Amino acid sequence: MKMSGYVNRYSLIVLIFCTIEQGLVALSTVSTVELGRALSGGDSNTLIFWSFVLVVSLLAVFIPRFGYQYFIELVKYRVFERYLEVFERKIYNSPYIMKDKSLYSDRKSVFNNEVWNVVTYSCDYMLDVVLTLMNIMFNVLVLSIAIDVKFIPVYLLTFAVVLLLIAAFRKKSDLLSDILQKSGIKLNSIVLFGFDTLVCGNKYNLNVWKESINYHISEVREKIFKRESFVSVSSGAIMFCGALPIIIFVYILFRSSSNIGERVALIVTLPRQINMIQYINVMIVYIFGISNII
Repeated sequence: MKMSGYVNRYSLIVLIFCTIEQGLVALSTVSTVELGRALSGGDSNTLIFWSFVLVVSLLAVFIPRFGYQYFIELVKYRVFERYLEVFERKIYNSPYIMKDKSLYSDRKSVFNNEVWNVVTYSCDYMLDVVLTLMNIMFNVLVLSIAIDVKFIPVYLLTFAVVLLLIAAFRKKSDLLSDILQKSGIKLNSIVLFGFDTLVCGNKYNLNVWKESINYHISEVREKIFKRESFVSVSSGAIMFCGALPIIIFVYILFRSSSNIGERVALIVTLPRQINMIQYINVMIVYIFGISNII
């Protein structure tokens, strides 16, 4: 199903709650920077104010989180309905597909076992993508405004490096994902025969079914290992290469700054900088997989 199938009024509400949450996270980053400056300047009133803002932003972030967690469940059921509508348009009054046993078995397996799983996984996946992307964008913007505007081109360089490396690894990742998905569909097709086999109580058929199940489980396990190993190694290498411009820039900025407040601000935002690098890595993994779940 196309991306437009996931767009409805509930998904727009989810987007609003995500924006509010990540706005509060960005506000906590601003508060951290200003707290560092207040500590170096010795201004107690400013210190108290930004401490209050930091605490409020950290506590308030749970309110919009509840909002998007509730509405994402409504999104899933709406998308599920659309998936069923797609199946209705494609296979309604098409008895001829029963002549092709392989095609019929695959379609039936997807309809019986995969549709709800695909919808649930896709919606959760895209929610994580949106949250991670917003977190990166908002924090880059905040760091650029609060510390140095040069953070923007540095992070743009990081994204450029990441995207180039993703393009190099993407084809292999898509191929491994496609192989894994086909193996999963085959396994579900075999599972469909299990209930009748158990009810009939035929020992020979049961043994054949078990052997087939064990074989396909081993096959799926092997495909999962290959794909996850490739994605993990690739994303780790890409993260390291993408993080180099950020690490070098922060080091140069710290060495060249004579302002104690700016140096303190750089130090107190180091955890956020590390998180940003981790989020970039997470985003890489999401980009690797997003075309394979929609």
